[in-house]
Amino acid sequence: MLAIGLVAIAAFIDSYSTSLTRPEQLYGTQAVIAFSTTFFIGPSLLFGMMRALQAGSGHIISFFALFGIINNMGSLLGSALIGTYQIIREKANSAALVQTIDPTDPIVTQRIAAGGSTVARVISDPSLRSAEGASLLAQTVAREANVLAYDDTFRLIALLAALTTVYLAFILWRRNRRARRAALVTA
Repeated sequence: MLAIGLVAIAAFIDSYSTSLTRPEQLYGTQAVIAFSTTFFIGPSLLFGMMRALQAGSGHIISFFALFGIINNMGSLLGSALIGTYQIIREKANSAALVQTIDPTDPIVTQRIAAGGSTVARVISDPSLRSAEGASLLAQTVAREANVLAYDDTFRLIALLAALTTVYLAFILWRRNRRARRAALVTA
């Protein structure tokens, strides 16, 4: 429960990244996520091993095979689902950003002209410079849409981890409550 809670906190912190965020600023939170996932695997392996031993020594090999298969399938499926969600959010954010760009807006016109002026030494034709400026603006929009998509993905991970943490806390609370009631009944 602690490991999943740490994933929720670190993913939530990373969900406020911008295009100005540098990798060094993510080292701490990504290290917490990596530590937490490693910290989670040990107790889950131990829990499963204890259950397999209780069922009999013949179940140990089956447990290891099943644990490995579930671990691999879970990581592949998780990567595929998270990657798909990130792509969907990138398309949605890109559409939302492009929708707000009005070519008649003086700020947009100035941005396109500024992008064109960066290639003025190489391109002498004003219409080609303007097209290059529009291309640079489109690249900027695509970069910002990707950053927003990753932020949305981190928020989804934080939400799922937080819900899992709350669920595990509820299970522990319910188990403790049942144990106290059983102790009162037997006393």
